[in-house]
Amino acid sequence: MSSFQELEFKNVVAPITAGVVVSAILFGCAIVQTNSYYKSFPADSWLLKALVVTEM
Repeated sequence: MSSFQELEFKNVVAPITAGVVVSAILFGCAIVQTNSYYKSFPADSWLLKALVVTEM
């Protein structure tokens, strides 16, 4: 019975771990794009810059 419980635990933890890794990668991409925007368009209005921050 303990092997069955261990198997269930692995089946639950593996997708959660994969989701966390994918989420971290996508969040990193969003940070890179935001940084690129601020460096490429420094003359944009503060309103547009605030919109970019809130959309991130």
